[in-house]
Amino acid sequence: MSGNDSHRSFLQDLKIAHDVYTIEVVDEDSKKITLHLAGPAGTPYVGGVYEVDIKFPVTYPDGLPEVVFNVPIWNAAVEPSTGRVSFNNETNLNVGQTLNYVDDLLKVLDFEDDSEFAKTARFWSAEFAGAMGYPEYNILVAKVRKVEEMGFPTDKIWKTLSDFIQLQSDSSYKDAIIALSECEWKVEEAAVQLIDQASTEC
Repeated sequence: MSGNDSHRSFLQDLKIAHDVYTIEVVDEDSKKITLHLAGPAGTPYVGGVYEVDIKFPVTYPDGLPEVVFNVPIWNAAVEPSTGRVSFNNETNLNVGQTLNYVDDLLKVLDFEDDSEFAKTARFWSAEFAGAMGYPEYNILVAKVRKVEEMGFPTDKIWKTLSDFIQLQSDSSYKDAIIALSECEWKVEEAAVQLIDQASTEC
């Protein structure tokens, strides 16, 4: 397919997709768009708002697009540190197919509400995507109280907690969340993982 035909096909598919999805065209010539999605009800992502950057190849509609979640999300098909989406066995995806694929990632229905996945996905939704509070927050408060009982001043505990929460955009904050998420929220295992990573990078 020639460059003109590829561009024409992209614009036609994009026009159809506009009727279904909230899309922002970033750069028409390089086939870059941004998809805006709301977390569906009945999933751990409910209440979250997600922004996804998509860049289609020059060979469109042949080939796979580059898809990256700008808002961190806990999902088996999304790399937690980069937000990059992986595709299973697909070799070609047009605009509509890509948007459907990304949309379906949020429609997680086969999960136990008290599972580690659900707990972690809810946490990420609340921390990064603007979803309302999550039940697991009480666990964090309980840990603060436990530290207080060990003899540490309450004001210092809450200052540390406040500083921690304010560092949401800091890489170390996100690294800690990723490590805890991958270790099923076991603090000791997450700490070991972070130490190992730091040793490898040195």
